Amino acid sequence: PHLPVGTNPVLLHLVVCIHQKTGLILAESGSGLLLVLAQLAQRLLDDANARFATGHDDGRLILWDLETGNFVKEIGKGDGAISTLSFDPAGETIAAADESCQICVWNLENESLPCSRLTGHKGRVVCLAWQPDTRLLLSAAWDTTVRLWNVNECRATMLINDHDGQVTAMAMAPGPTE
Repeated sequence: PHLPVGTNPVLLHLVVCIHQKTGLILAESGSGLLLVLAQLAQRLLDDANARFATGHDDGRLILWDLETGNFVKEIGKGDGAISTLSFDPAGETIAAADESCQICVWNLENESLPCSRLTGHKGRVVCLAWQPDTRLLLSAAWDTTVRLWNVNECRATMLINDHDGQVTAMAMAPGPTE
C-alpha cells in the first residue's frame, strides 16, 4: 500500500516497521503522521485508557483515542524530532526521547515534568522500555550504550557499554530478575 510519509527516512522506516508487524495502515495529515486503525506496537499503547501517542518531527507529543481515532490533547514538546516513546506500565506517564539525545517523562494527568530531562546519551535514543511494576526505564541509543534510569531520582543507575556498534533495539523481559 501507498504510505505517504514524505522524504524523511526515519519516518519511512517507522511506517514500514509498524505496517509489517501490525498490519496498521498509516496516513499523513496536516499535523504530521496520524496513526489510524487498530493495534499499535505495545510500547506506544496505553491499554487501560485505550489511547496511544505519536511523536512528531517538530518535537510535539500527541495523545489519541484508540477507539475513535480522535485527538485527545498535546502532551508536551521536545527539543527536536521525537525518536521513540513509551508509556509506563501503569499508563500514568510517558517517556519520550528526542534528537537532542535526551529523555523527558511527562505525567499524563497534569502534564508536568516529574524530573528534569534524563541526560547522558551521546547518540540518538532509539528505544525505551519500562521495567514492569517499577519506575525504572531502559534506554538504548546509537552511542553504543544502554542505560537503566531511576525516573523518580532522575538518574542513570546502570550503564551498559560493551556493544561494538549502535544499539538499535532492545526489550525488557517480564518477571523477576535473577
